[in-house]
Amino acid sequence: MQKAIDNDLLARSVTEKITSTGSDDAAAKEPITFTDFRYLGQFFNTYLVFAGDEGLLLLDQHAAHERIILERLKKAEGQKVISQQLLMPEVVSLNPSQVALFPGYIDFLRQIGLEIEIFGRDAIVVKALPAILSSIQARALVCDIADQLSDQNRASSLQEKKEKIFAALACRAAIKANSSLSSEEVEALCRDLEATPFNLTCPHGRPISIKFSLSEIERMFKRK
Repeated sequence: MQKAIDNDLLARSVTEKITSTGSDDAAAKEPITFTDFRYLGQFFNTYLVFAGDEGLLLLDQHAAHERIILERLKKAEGQKVISQQLLMPEVVSLNPSQVALFPGYIDFLRQIGLEIEIFGRDAIVVKALPAILSSIQARALVCDIADQLSDQNRASSLQEKKEKIFAALACRAAIKANSSLSSEEVEALCRDLEATPFNLTCPHGRPISIKFSLSEIERMFKRK
């Protein structure tokens, strides 16, 4: 049975630890594995808590799922991907300036399973979604892409623009904070994360996991 974990002291320590942990520090660490840890439960329905012989590991479920989805989308580019055809094509209304941003990205989006067409001056028609993103509303995906294309600097390279689109889609599709997960869902998330490259940080550079050594925990309780 999944256990609930709620401790104010631990909450303050998590905040301090995350604040002091950057992506540069994470890059020097080994990829995340769960071989030596056992699952204890969720903390605030946002962090997954694991115990090991040397301490505790807290995992940000949203950040972890973001990285998994991002790497799957990147891997899908240029390969045969599974798309889910919509029963009825969905028309997404945008303003003309947003629609004008899409023509150069239609082929790229098709490569990752998102089939769209320009529909007049102020709309995009969505015909199929990537299977990995099929639970997300077509309108939300198109609006996220439009926002990314609108916000990007003209000097950004095509690859940088693609990376930002991938990150936006991954964020939209990932498990959210404050979401209760079953033990089976946690097991699947951990298994997928272990098999995912660059699994130390989310697409935005935040750490996916934080470790508390036994000595740190003992200092928290003034045992040392």
